[in-house]
Amino acid sequence: MLQDRNLPMPPRTTPKVDLERIVTSVQAALGERKRQAERVAIHLAHRYSGLKLREIGARFGLKDSGVSEASRRVSKEMAKDETFRQAVEKLRQELVL
Repeated sequence: MLQDRNLPMPPRTTPKVDLERIVTSVQAALGERKRQAERVAIHLAHRYSGLKLREIGARFGLKDSGVSEASRRVSKEMAKDETFRQAVEKLRQELVL
């Protein structure tokens, strides 16, 4: 069975995080790197907000596929760059706890 592309990532046991809280936290941490901050915010929203791709995309001016692609790129960058992964993980912990 194929998953609807407009649905968020599969449910997790962690509570959902407000999209604007994600954006604010990421901007505070990565503010001077606006493009990277936006991609990280999209990635974290995709994984932890519980919102549909369409809802996340509306906030960032992207289509559903753009949200998925931005999130995937952040995941790939995290796999390649340990410092970046640690920064994103720190943000995730602050948001999810």
